[in-house]
Amino acid sequence: MTDEYLWVQAAKEGDTAAFEQLVCAYEKPAYALALRICQKPEYAAEATQEAFLALWRGLSSFRGDAKFSTWLYRLVSNAAIDLLRRERRHSDTLSL
Repeated sequence: MTDEYLWVQAAKEGDTAAFEQLVCAYEKPAYALALRICQKPEYAAEATQEAFLALWRGLSSFRGDAKFSTWLYRLVSNAAIDLLRRERRHSDTLSL
C-alpha cells in the first residue's frame, strides 16, 4: 500500500494529520493546474483552497474507482471554472 492510500483512508476517518499530508503532497500541482485555468495567481490560490475544502467535505464519498489525484484535479478544475464564472458575473454586474 502506498502512503497516499493510507493517508486517504485515515483522512476519510477524520484524521486531520493524514489530510494535511495529502495537502502537502498535492498543493503545488493543484495550484499549478488552477493557475493554468485562471491565469491569475490570486484566483488560482482561491480555487486551490476551495478545492481542498471540497476535498475534505467530500472525502467520505471517495470510492477509489479513479486515482485520488484524478479526483482532486477534477475538484481543482471545477473550483477554478466556478471562480471564473463568479468573477465574470461580478464584472458584468459592475459594468451595467
